[in-house]
Amino acid sequence: MLPDFYHNHLIKIRTLSEYLITLILVKLLNVYREVKLEELANKFPLPIIFASRRKKIMRFLEVPILTIETIWLPIVKAWLPLIFDNQEKVHIVIDRTQWRSINLIMVSLIINKRGIPLYFELLDHTGSSDFELQVKILSQVFSVLKNYQIVVLGEARILFS
Repeated sequence: MLPDFYHNHLIKIRTLSEYLITLILVKLLNVYREVKLEELANKFPLPIIFASRRKKIMRFLEVPILTIETIWLPIVKAWLPLIFDNQEKVHIVIDRTQWRSINLIMVSLIINKRGIPLYFELLDHTGSSDFELQVKILSQVFSVLKNYQIVVLGEARILFS
């Protein structure tokens, strides 16, 4: 279900147990399209009681290595040469959005008029982001894209007084 480069990366950084739990959770998310912990625990295929399955998933999700920088960005770095030539032009977009009380800033790679998330960060404040924060967020993905020509797209705000 996952491409080989996902498996190659995940098996290197996780224990066998964590690797298998990752595969099971990805499968459950793909099949049932549920992200509620209780629903995942209910469907998790281990012959233990529900509360134990729930705790196992919670402990797994709290593992400190489970970050964008250690899991997702290395996978993206392995994937990019499969779709782009070295020094090819790539378009990324940075956007801040708020959904209810969740305020986040995201960087996505544009491929075939679709955005593939590269990096995101939850913001601890409401409202827009400043230039310093945007540079900080973009710097997280520049190392992954260093072999390509990068075009950054974003919203421009012009203030008149």
